[in-house]
Amino acid sequence: MLKRVITGLITAPLAVLFIWLGGIFMQVAVTLVILTGMYELYSAFSKKWMTIHFEGYAFALIYMAFIQTLFSQLFFEGNGFMFLTMVFILAVLVALVLMHKKTDVRDCVITVFGFFYVCVLLSTTFLLRGIDELGIFLIWLVFISAWGADTGAYFTGVMFGKHKLTVLSPKKTVEGAIGGIVTATIISALFGLALSRFSSLEMPLVLPLALIGAGGAVLSIFGDLAASAIKRGTGIKDYGNIFPGHGGILDRFDSVIFTAPSVYLLTVLFFRSYI
Repeated sequence: MLKRVITGLITAPLAVLFIWLGGIFMQVAVTLVILTGMYELYSAFSKKWMTIHFEGYAFALIYMAFIQTLFSQLFFEGNGFMFLTMVFILAVLVALVLMHKKTDVRDCVITVFGFFYVCVLLSTTFLLRGIDELGIFLIWLVFISAWGADTGAYFTGVMFGKHKLTVLSPKKTVEGAIGGIVTATIISALFGLALSRFSSLEMPLVLPLALIGAGGAVLSIFGDLAASAIKRGTGIKDYGNIFPGHGGILDRFDSVIFTAPSVYLLTVLFFRSYI
């Protein structure tokens, strides 16, 4: 418990700082988180260094370097993202042919999966932060949805949990999941109320933020369970130990990987006329 508290006291201010700074500072920070997360995922499937995985890292760097030109709000600008995706997949398949003695199709699939699962989904935190004047406020819904739902689910599950949610995570209950979603929704609504009163944003916020928070909370449950399924399939307990008491990047951000894109997409949907 002490390690978890100390880790939180160190990492939380850094996260707040990079989010507040935004721009290139957050872009670099998110890129480092993504590369570390991809390394943890690749390591979960293969205990040795795989040369083909470096293609995943390389295309993640390219993607993050040009992310603002690849995305235009909800839609891609031209065919940039599709072009990058095709080149990436072709490069991985070419590597499969050239390195057929050292790798196989499973390694290729994992390389491509790691890019989309970790890089593309987590990159939406940077995209959300960059949405005009809304981004600096609504970025917090990602963490409210993810960690608010997790905290609410824990306490609700302890007090009222009776029905198991899934075998992927024996400690999770249906009651806990519902409690987590309700908790995240309430916190998101209160956050919207505070923004309405203390910010200069002249738009309806309480209901949209409550709905965004609820949607993010639902996806956070699937994000957590997806990470559990991967760990169960690879036979590991934690993805890493970069955060004492918390595990690795993917252990800490497993639900964020799902909430970030859902909050980004819902934000564009609800506030399209303001963006």
